[in-house]
Amino acid sequence: MEAAAESRCPNCFTVPLSTPCRRCGWASGLDNPPPALALGTLLDGRYRIGRVLGHGGFGITYLAWDENLHLRLAIKEYLPRDSATRAPDGVSLAVYSGPAAEQFAYGLERFLEEARALARFDQHPGIVTVKSFFRAHGTGYCVMDYVEGLTFKQYLAQQPDGRLAFDQALKLLMPVMDALRAVHKDGLLHRDITPDNIYLTRSGRVKLLDFGAARFAAGEHSRSLSVILKPGYAPEEQYRTRGQQGPWTDVYSLAATLYRAITGQVPPDALDRLESDELMPPSRLGAGIRPEQEAVLLKALAVRAVERFESVEALQRAWKEAASSSSAPEQNPIDSAASSQKPSNAETPRVTQPSRASNVKRKPNVQKKRLSPLILLIPLLVVFAFLIFPYHSTIPVSPSPTYSLPTPDASSPASQPNFADGMAAFDRGDYQQAFAIWQPLAEQGDANAQFYLGKMYFNGQGVAKDYSQALQWYRKSAKQGFAQAQNNLGSMYTNGEGVAQDDAQAVQWYRKAAAQGADLAQFNLGLMYAKGQGVAQDYSQAVQWFRKAAEQGDAEAQFSLGVMYANGLVPRTLN
Repeated sequence: MEAAAESRCPNCFTVPLSTPCRRCGWASGLDNPPPALALGTLLDGRYRIGRVLGHGGFGITYLAWDENLHLRLAIKEYLPRDSATRAPDGVSLAVYSGPAAEQFAYGLERFLEEARALARFDQHPGIVTVKSFFRAHGTGYCVMDYVEGLTFKQYLAQQPDGRLAFDQALKLLMPVMDALRAVHKDGLLHRDITPDNIYLTRSGRVKLLDFGAARFAAGEHSRSLSVILKPGYAPEEQYRTRGQQGPWTDVYSLAATLYRAITGQVPPDALDRLESDELMPPSRLGAGIRPEQEAVLLKALAVRAVERFESVEALQRAWKEAASSSSAPEQNPIDSAASSQKPSNAETPRVTQPSRASNVKRKPNVQKKRLSPLILLIPLLVVFAFLIFPYHSTIPVSPSPTYSLPTPDASSPASQPNFADGMAAFDRGDYQQAFAIWQPLAEQGDANAQFYLGKMYFNGQGVAKDYSQALQWYRKSAKQGFAQAQNNLGSMYTNGEGVAQDDAQAVQWYRKAAAQGADLAQFNLGLMYAKGQGVAQDYSQAVQWFRKAAEQGDAEAQFSLGVMYANGLVPRTLN
C-alpha cells in the first residue's frame, strides 16, 4: 500500500519521512521561496505541491503528488512575471492593471490551448505527456508526466570541449525532428527550440519540452520580444510583427541547436545576419563534418525563410541523402587535437552530472545550522543554501535533475531493454524487481547499474540498508569515471557512512566529478574549500568552484556566491 502524503517528505515525496530528508535535504521549517506556492498546497482537490522544479519568466513548475493515483507528477503554473504576481493569500494570483491584465488573459488562453493540443500526443516518445490541465486561483495549471534527466544544454556543458561529434549530435536530435514532424502535422509550432528545451531522460530517450505558445502570445500581444526570443536560435521572421512563421521557423532553431552542439558556439543573431552574414561554416570551427552535411546544415540556417528547407521532412530527407554519400569526413586538425584528449568512450558518452536524488548531503550537524550575519560563519551560510534553494530549471525535472544518463545508443549497456525494464520497475516503486534486473548487469561491469545498486543499498530500497555495500558499488562505478558515483562516494566519506570519516578522501572524489563538469560536485568542492574541510581553507578556490556550478544554473552555488560577495570574501582578482 502506498504511503500517505503525510508520511512522505513534503519536498520530494520520498518515504519514509525524515528530518532532514535523506533524499533531498529538506528540513522542518523550510519552504518554497516566493512567489512559488507553499509546500503542501492542494490544487484541484488532488495534487499536493512539492518542491520547485523550474522557474522561468512565464511560469513555475513544481513536483507534485497525485493523491488519487499515488504517483509523482510535474505541474506547471502560468505566472508571467511581467503581468502578475502572487496575491497576499499565498495561493491566488494578483494580475497587474492596465495593458498587463489584457496580456495576462491572452497568454493564459494560449497556455491552456497549448496544453489541450499537446495532450493529443500522449503516446509520442519525443514529447513530454500532458496528463491534464485546469483553471484555479485566477490562472491555469498543466499537469505533466514527471521525468528525470537533464537538458541538452547541461549535457553539452559536461563534454570535455563543450561540443559533440557531428554524427552523435545529429543522432541525438533525430527524435526531436520526429516530434516536430508530428506537431507540425497538427498545425502546431514549437517556436522556442534551444538546448534548454531538449531533454535527455535517464532511460536514454530524447524529449522536446516547453512549447512556446504562451510565450509567443505574450510577445505577439505586447509587441515586446526581448524576453521571448533567444538570440542565435530565433530566425528573423520571429522578430517581425508580421513575420510569416511556419515549420521553417522551427527548422532554423533546430539547425542553430545542432550548430551549437558541434561547434561550441551559438550562431550570430539573425537580425545581424540580415545586414552582414558572418556565419562561420562549422568545418572552419573545427567540426568534423562532410561537405554534403555542412551544406544541409547551412541551408537549414539560411537567414531568409525562402532559402531554408520548408519542412522538417525535407530536412530529414536531406540528412539521409548526405549520409549516403561515400565521401569520408575531413577532420579539421583542431578537432583532431581535441578528440585525442577525449576518453575512449567519447562516442557514446555517459552524462555524469550528479544527482540530488542520491545520498548527496552534508554532515547532519551542519545541516541543522542557521544563517548568521557574521562573516566567520560563511561556511554555515553556504551549507544552509543547500537546504533553502531547490535546483532551478525551466523544465519539469525530478528532484534529481542531473545524474549519469546513457545516450540513446544501442551499443551502450545502459540503453538495453533489461536496463530500461529496471528503470521502469524502479520508477513504479518495485525496487526488488529493479534490483534483480540490475544486479547481474552491475556484476558484468555496467557503471550505471553499479551506481543504482549503490543507491538502493544506501536508501534500503528493495534490499536491507547497508552502507558498506553501497560504498562498494559506488566505488566500482566511480572507478569507471561515473561522476555521480564519485560525488556520492565523496559524500559518504564526508559523513562517515560505511567508511571512516575522511574529508581528504571526500575532496579527491568531489574533485574527480567536478573536473567532468558535475555541478553538484563543483558546489561540494567549493563548500569544502570555504569550510577548510579536507583541504586548506581557500576562498579563492571556493569562489571558483561555486562559480563553475553557478554558471550551470545551480541555485545553491549562485546563492553561495551572493553570500560571499555580500560579506567581502571574494578576492579582488576574481571580481
